[in-house]
Parts: sequence; structure tokens; C-alpha cells
Amino acid sequence: PPYFGLLADRPATAELGRRFLASVDAICGMVAAGDRIGAARTVVDAFSLRPGAWDRLPEEVRRTAAATMDRWVEEYRDPGALRPAPASLREILVPVLLTVGAESPGFLGEIQHALAAELPNATERTIPGAGHAPQVTHPDTYVGILLAFLLERNVPVA
Repeated sequence: PPYFGLLADRPATAELGRRFLASVDAICGMVAAGDRIGAARTVVDAFSLRPGAWDRLPEEVRRTAAATMDRWVEEYRDPGALRPAPASLREILVPVLLTVGAESPGFLGEIQHALAAELPNATERTIPGAGHAPQVTHPDTYVGILLAFLLERNVPVA
């Protein structure tokens, strides 16, 4: 998820934001040391909040996650990735759908609320029973929410 820096900017989540940003350094260190599997496992388990989440993923998903950890590091090392420019967000006038799984770690909802506060045309939706990746775990519900969002705004979906 983008914009973890927003957590550090909000009094209610400042400590959580600082801890997450510190964990980014540890994960980046694992990747630099060649432990892409360990780094990917750490990320997955952190976002799921359920012990053993990594082990429950299909092997292909685990391989892909480990193989793309260099990209993860690149994204999180980008100074703009963790802290959006609020003025830039306010210039986005198109409808924006922000979703979060009801079972996601609470800080993801906090990030969503912070983004929604800056986006002039944002809609927030919570996906019941879903965690961090509802498009993977609850695809039918996710697609239904997305289609309803698009149809309510007369966006062609074909």
C-alpha cells in the first residue's frame, strides 16, 4: 500500500507509522542480503495479521512474491512513495474508489481515510471478511463493488 508516511503524520497512528517505516529498512536489508523469500514472508505475514499466512499461499504466489521483492524495495525506497503531496491529491478530480478489507490491519484503513480526506471525489468501501488482498481472496465481492462504483458513475465497463 502506498503512503505509509501518512500514518506518521497522524497523531493517532504516529507510533504505528514509525514502526512500519523502521520495518521497511529491515525488509530491504533482507532483500539486499539475498533473502527474498524471508523478506516476502515478512511482508505477507505483517499484512495478514494471521500467523502462517505465507504458508497458506499457493506456491506460485509465493514464488512471484519472492521474485518481485526487488521491485518492492525500489518502491519503498522512492521518497514520494510513502508521502503523497496533498496539493497533488486535491487536483485529482476523477472518481476514485478506495477499498480495504474488513479483516485488514487497522493501519490500512487509516491510510485509506487519510487519502480520502485529500481526494475531492473519493469513495471508500470496506469489503466484509476480506484482508489485505480482497481482489485475490474475495474476487467476486471485489469485482461487484468495482462494477457498482463504475456503473453508478456511468463509466463504460465493456
